[in-house]
Amino acid sequence: NDTTEVIDISNATVAGFDNTKVGEQTLTVTYNGKTTTFKVEIIAKSLVSIAVTKNPTKVEYLEAKDLLDLAGGKLTLTYNNGTTKEIKLSEATVTGFDNTKIGEQTLIVIYEGNVSMFKVNVIAKTLSSIAVTTKPSKLTYLEGGSFDKSGMVVTAYYNNGTSEVITGYTVSGYSSTPGTKTITVS
Repeated sequence: NDTTEVIDISNATVAGFDNTKVGEQTLTVTYNGKTTTFKVEIIAKSLVSIAVTKNPTKVEYLEAKDLLDLAGGKLTLTYNNGTTKEIKLSEATVTGFDNTKIGEQTLIVIYEGNVSMFKVNVIAKTLSSIAVTTKPSKLTYLEGGSFDKSGMVVTAYYNNGTSEVITGYTVSGYSSTPGTKTITVS
């Protein structure tokens, strides 16, 4: 009778839709034995943003000793279809860490062209001890003579496992009176 009517799509059967296949799809609609078709485009799921949702377990590092450790860190990926996925922070590229630069550092996380950040702190090494690693060349003095530290080597040891020969030390305990003397190096 050449009339048309809008029907609720829930009363029809729609076939041919597969959201796992990217590209154009032809869907078939069937209602009361009649069919028609229309096309849809399935767009590939793509990453739209990332976020560090859990910092690594280790965020404090000792100067010139510790290497970057991403264990425990989590990165959440958000896709254009609204889904999210959590991955290990170690699966991303992390830049900006310098264990010789003391203080807070902002590290850059890059994953498939998306960027996020988190902070770590590098703590300055501290002096643990010093030692006279080479005694002075002269160990016997005549009464009235002055102490000669020539040839003496003093080494500083730090809490990060490093050491270095130092020169800014002081010497005390020497007197030019006869007898054995204990020299203190500070």
